[in-house]
Amino acid sequence: MGYINNKGHGGYQRNGNPARDVDDKIATAPYNFVSLPYEGDDPKTYKTLSTKAVSDEGKDLYSGTITCTLKALTPIMVAGPSDRNEKNGVRKFLEVDNKKIIQGSSIKGMFRSYIEAFSCSVMHPVIDSYIYWRNVTGKGAGVYKDSFEEEPTGGFLKKAGARYKFYKAKEITRLPEYDKDAYRTGRIAKKNQGYYFGEPSGEGEFLDDEIVNRFLNEVNSNTSQKDIWRKEKEKLDRNEFARVFCIYYKDEERKGQVKELGVARYLRIPYPQTPAQMAGEFNSDDFCAQLFGYVDGKNKNQKAKKGKLSFSECRLNNAKELGTKSLILGGPHPTCVQHYVDQWVDEGDVPSRYKKKNDADQLEAYQKGNALRGRKFYWHRKTQLQNTNTENKDVVTNFIPVDKGAEGTFRITLNSVNEFELGAILELLNLPENSACKIGMAKPYGYGSVKITVQKYDLQKDSSRYNSISQRLSNTDNSISEKDRDNLIDNFEKYVCDSIYPGEGYSYEEIQSIVDLREMMLIQDGSCNRLENPDWAQRTAYMASPTDKNAQPSYRHKKILPYPDHVKEYK
Repeated sequence: MGYINNKGHGGYQRNGNPARDVDDKIATAPYNFVSLPYEGDDPKTYKTLSTKAVSDEGKDLYSGTITCTLKALTPIMVAGPSDRNEKNGVRKFLEVDNKKIIQGSSIKGMFRSYIEAFSCSVMHPVIDSYIYWRNVTGKGAGVYKDSFEEEPTGGFLKKAGARYKFYKAKEITRLPEYDKDAYRTGRIAKKNQGYYFGEPSGEGEFLDDEIVNRFLNEVNSNTSQKDIWRKEKEKLDRNEFARVFCIYYKDEERKGQVKELGVARYLRIPYPQTPAQMAGEFNSDDFCAQLFGYVDGKNKNQKAKKGKLSFSECRLNNAKELGTKSLILGGPHPTCVQHYVDQWVDEGDVPSRYKKKNDADQLEAYQKGNALRGRKFYWHRKTQLQNTNTENKDVVTNFIPVDKGAEGTFRITLNSVNEFELGAILELLNLPENSACKIGMAKPYGYGSVKITVQKYDLQKDSSRYNSISQRLSNTDNSISEKDRDNLIDNFEKYVCDSIYPGEGYSYEEIQSIVDLREMMLIQDGSCNRLENPDWAQRTAYMASPTDKNAQPSYRHKKILPYPDHVKEYK
């Protein structure tokens, strides 16, 4: 096989290209990404199964039920709905009649995430808000600092009817933080200076609503910034002048106009695009949207469609509680561009060098011309303990999982799914013996690995389902045969290949996103049992916090995450 122009992996699909020994130059994480089938860098070329695949016209339709067994291969935790928002409480399984219950909605969510990847459907939903950053230290801070005027700039934000005006401050000087007139910009070690804003000048300028809304959304969603700006917000709510820093457009026709607002001198600035803009446009004709249903848009423009599948709850037997566990479940999120945005330099190169020099400013970011790494999944790995000694107890999650070996049954009800949709479902239900799924919380720490097996199929074509009532009432197995199920899987795989890479002659297992997904689902890789192997646990562990300057490896070193099929090969 040659190369497919699949930007999900640096512009090319690799085949048999071994990873090199790069010592400690790569990142480790309990998660990785299933690549997206881009052509080039433009998300508009993100290929998905859509209209033709989901149309039921001219296709066989199937209805019925599939009864499945779910078995925990590691401890699992699926919180009951009443416990999800309980602050500092202990999360527990939902119980009915003394049985631990996994809700049907949780099982449905698990199925959707995997079938979305198996079918190369559009990635949805994706964060549709801007990702902010700043880099004020190091040799490569120029790209960031070039966004600012030579001196700190700022002024006042004030309501003007339904809009906002910005007034420049006559002067901005330093002032001891303990002074009652000081504007404090956050706690930093050995920092004891705040800012003094002079009087507002001029009549002010109206700001674009987008600039103000972006600032208000950011400051209200970020705990530290919200705390810094609390008093200023009170002033704004009273229609008074609220102090704020800013940067201006520095060139072209908008030079001198306010570009961004922030709460600090060196404020965080947004990347040019949101992750959603880079992920491709959601289409209601998307394969997974038609199968599982969707809600798109807001208020009166909102569109919705009911899915074709429903899932019963799973009542667990042999559900032995393990006692209260405590973990800090927060981890890197899309601000970690070295993981979430494709960083490869050249085809076949190791992901340890940037295009120019080893500096944060050389990282590819959320902007046109770059590609997302793909869908985030978690590795199967041994359960891991964590040091939760912290003053901020709000970040610690306490929960009571059940031990591995817990087992139960659930039922999938299908309502007139077409042959390709049924093939996708069967693809997931007929995994190789060495593969499994993940469900529930604490997945980064080894929880949630489950094996799904089919107990019984009761499926028929809609056209023949009620041909003979007497036959239906008998004990005869009227379901589709094993041969028919295999053909449905083969036809689904062929349709994916023909839709994503028409005329190329590639097999389903050669598509890079499928290679990635298969790797992420492995529990047994040759002689390595990933649920027990300490070396594998080390290769897929979280790195140290960026604040730990002595740790190796650490997120502060901006190390790049290797692709799924290379993790096991790096040393």
